[in-house]
Amino acid sequence: MKFAIASESRVGGREHNEDRHGAIWSAQSLLLVVADGMGGREYGEVAAQIAVDVFLENFRRSAHPQLLRPAAFLQRVMAEAHEAILAQALQNRLHEVPSTTLVAGLVQDGKLYVVHAGDSRLYLLQGDRLRYRTRDHSQVQRLIESGQLSEKDAQTYPGRNHIYNCLGAMIDPEIEVSEPIPLQGNETLLLCSDGLWGPLLDEEITRIFHGREPQLVLPALMNVVEKRAGAGRDNLTGIAVTLLGEDDVVGSRDGYVDSLYVSRAGFDQLPLPHGLRPALR
Repeated sequence: MKFAIASESRVGGREHNEDRHGAIWSAQSLLLVVADGMGGREYGEVAAQIAVDVFLENFRRSAHPQLLRPAAFLQRVMAEAHEAILAQALQNRLHEVPSTTLVAGLVQDGKLYVVHAGDSRLYLLQGDRLRYRTRDHSQVQRLIESGQLSEKDAQTYPGRNHIYNCLGAMIDPEIEVSEPIPLQGNETLLLCSDGLWGPLLDEEITRIFHGREPQLVLPALMNVVEKRAGAGRDNLTGIAVTLLGEDDVVGSRDGYVDSLYVSRAGFDQLPLPHGLRPALR
């Protein structure tokens, strides 16, 4: 696989950043994860970090260099992350179990697999169109689907952050794994917390990535969101990946990867060391 990748997380207008994210790849598989610790709960950032760590560690154990059953892997690891959060709460005798949303995307064999709980999102963009977007597990999403609320009006709806599904709740999460999505080449994936997508319409996200490098777009997009959201803005986190064609040449610039050139350990992950990838001829 050849791809350009960028990631960034900002605290926004909050005291602490409860978002966490990770990206890891082998020679033949790529895993991307974003988790948003629940605001107003104890140790939301702990829940988010546990969930991301569980995903990355399971990938290291299982991708050699491929996962045998990608969809089953995502289903199993999501449940394991939930149990790990509950175990941490029990071990530390927390008054309230910390919780987090999570979205993960796995690219392997020309297909995209997605799992999520809550309202952290994955977008699959091709050219100037939106091919796929996760469905939020939120009350606002239900109102939109029933025709009672428009996407634009949802941006200012009072209960727009109320979700009914997450990791770390006292009831087991609804683990939603997508059907495998065939990739067509030269597509962009964006995984993000609601602090990033909240002030934007889907069409804005689709348009801004069209024909542009994720390393340039993601910081600019975050600047726009911070300005639009104002002083009370949420934490905002995103991972953007453009999947390059097989004939594209990967240069030595930061953020460009040819997965055939992974480290001796068999894996690489963000952040990329400077000059990690040599230019290919």
